[in-house]
Amino acid sequence: MRSVPSIKELKKYENKDAQGPILRACDFIAVYAGKVFLCLPLTPNQVTLLWIVVKMIGLLLLVPGEYLLSVVGVLLFHLGSIIDGADGIVARARQHFSLNGIYMDYVGHYITNSLVLIALAYGVAVQTGAFGAFVPAAIGAFCFLVSKASSLNPIWYSNPAQRAKAEELIYGKTIALKKSKNKIAAIIFDVIRLENPFNVLFWGVALGYPVIVLWIYAVSNFLEMARKIFIQFYRIYKNEKKAAV
Repeated sequence: MRSVPSIKELKKYENKDAQGPILRACDFIAVYAGKVFLCLPLTPNQVTLLWIVVKMIGLLLLVPGEYLLSVVGVLLFHLGSIIDGADGIVARARQHFSLNGIYMDYVGHYITNSLVLIALAYGVAVQTGAFGAFVPAAIGAFCFLVSKASSLNPIWYSNPAQRAKAEELIYGKTIALKKSKNKIAAIIFDVIRLENPFNVLFWGVALGYPVIVLWIYAVSNFLEMARKIFIQFYRIYKNEKKAAV
C-alpha cells in the first residue's frame, strides 16, 4: 500500500502565491482535502473530474430558483473549488502530471464559471418571471470567456520570429501583471472571485439579491476584460516600439 504523506509534508505543495485571506484559507483547506484524496485510489485527473461534477450539480440546483436549493447549489459550487485545489496537491505528491488533467482543469473553470451566472439568471426568471436577469448574466459570461480567450497565445503566430517573441513576452513575464501588494485590492478580488466561499455570489443568493449579484459580475467581468486586453495590447506595442528604436 502506498504511504500517504503527512500534512507537514503536503504543506510544501501548498500554493504560496495566494494573496487574499479567503484564497489563502482555501489553499490551506485544500492541503487537508488532498490528504483525504491521497488515501483513496483516485488519480489527480479523477479528482479534477470530481470537482467539475460537483460544481455542475451545484449549477443544476440553481436552475429551479428555489431559495434553499440555490444556497445549497452555491455551497456545492464552492466545495468544488476546494476539491479543485486538492487535485494539484495530489498530482505533486504523487508526481503524477498529465497534459489532459491540465486541459480538463482549464475547460472546467471556463464552463462552470460562465454557466453559474446563466443558471442563476434562469432560476430568477423561473421564480419571478424577470427574464431581464439574463442580460447581466450574458454580459458577465461573455466578458469572462473573452477575457480568457484574449490571453496572448504563441500559437496565433505562424511566423517563427513572432512566435518566439510572443513566448518571450509570456514566459519572460513581460506582459504579466505584478501581484498587487495592496491589501484592499486583494480583499476586493477575494470577495468577488466566483470560486471563493462566502463571496459576493454566496451572500447575494443567501440574502435574496441574485439580480444585484448578476450585475456586479457583469460589471466586474467587463472591467477585467477591458483591463486585460488594454494592458496586453499596450505592453506588446511598447515592446515593439522599443525594438524598432
